[in-house]
Amino acid sequence: MFMMAEYLHMVVGAAVVATLFFGGWQFPYLGDAGFLLPGGSAVAVPPSVVLLLRIGAFVSKVVFFSWLYVWVRWTIPRFRYDQVMRLGWKVMLPSRC
Repeated sequence: MFMMAEYLHMVVGAAVVATLFFGGWQFPYLGDAGFLLPGGSAVAVPPSVVLLLRIGAFVSKVVFFSWLYVWVRWTIPRFRYDQVMRLGWKVMLPSRC
């Protein structure tokens, strides 16, 4: 259960990052009635397709940030407990003069 909670935390964190910082369900140039292109033209899209595109955009952002989180965790090496203690006591704490 502990390992599953860690993965659930990763997915929830990715969803929060996608929602707060990367537009959540927003899809570029997609309005409620369809695509609004920069030249002023519009392409009508049924509401069900708009809903599916928004859900797909959110899920793809969450999957991307979950992948990024896993990639960073696999790239950066883990320190052993003795290495962390040595860093804390010998490097982070100032020495007496």
